[in-house]
Amino acid sequence: MAENYHKTRIQVRRGTAAEFSAANPVLGAGEPAFETDTNVLKVGDGSTAYNSLSAISGGGGSGISNLVEDTTPQLGGNLDLNSNNITGTGDIDVAGTVTSTDFIGPLNGAIRFTCKMIGSDGKKGQVVYISGLSGDTSEVSLARSDSASTMPAFGILAGNISQNGTGEVVTFGSLRELDADDFVETGITLAENDVLYVSSSEAGTITNVKPSGQSNLIQNIGKCIRHTPTTNMTFKVGGAGRANDVPNLNEDQFFLGNSSNQAAITDFGDAVGALTANFVSSDTTSITGASGVNNIVTISQTDYDALGTYDPNTIYYIV
Repeated sequence: MAENYHKTRIQVRRGTAAEFSAANPVLGAGEPAFETDTNVLKVGDGSTAYNSLSAISGGGGSGISNLVEDTTPQLGGNLDLNSNNITGTGDIDVAGTVTSTDFIGPLNGAIRFTCKMIGSDGKKGQVVYISGLSGDTSEVSLARSDSASTMPAFGILAGNISQNGTGEVVTFGSLRELDADDFVETGITLAENDVLYVSSSEAGTITNVKPSGQSNLIQNIGKCIRHTPTTNMTFKVGGAGRANDVPNLNEDQFFLGNSSNQAAITDFGDAVGALTANFVSSDTTSITGASGVNNIVTISQTDYDALGTYDPNTIYYIV
């Protein structure tokens, strides 16, 4: 067989890419043509000119090295990487779910989880809390900050969901294309950079007014990034899963309830002064040897040391 090989050798039509382009021949049906300088192989159909034929790349015994003409290739089944990596520059757009054991790299977009809507329909932009579990899916309902049973909020609905239907909740990141009519508390107008709170008066809604009253919880659920038009707002969602409102506190300050039933920062010296203004002398008539305190004063250490004598019926608060 080897000695007769020269009698059975087959060679296809060949030439450089420039030569084929200039000639632009019509290859017969099934007739191959090979570009010797680019390793591109084309096969004719009997009617299409050479320059309009799709190319198969990778001659020289290396197999197909890339897809030249098909810009939207499709797989007939799952892709097996055979322990190899996929590398390149560009974007990968997937209309579906990507599952991986690990992800390394920056994220650009919203962090979400799948949910089942319980108790009512839900609208995109409404705030929800986790109310239960259905199989492996978290059940959510509209949050409201006037009760611990409907708080804390765990995020904002990424889209409209019918009652008992499934959808997604955004817990962190940007949420766009929001319509204020669907989720803003009645009478509230949001502005750029407004802090967003869970409403205490309307379930599922957002307000830029911090809820007052001791029975209301306070939760910052995000910030308004784009406020106009009100049919295309953007939020930066954050603060999911935790209701709190305790800021840092300077030395000699403490929290004291104000007339709105909210914790207000108060100076200890001012509080002592308020006590002094309303001080009532002690009744010591029933206690042998006792004398009542009829005055409380705030005083510096220097002034206290300079007094020399001290009133036994006065309490000195040194500041």
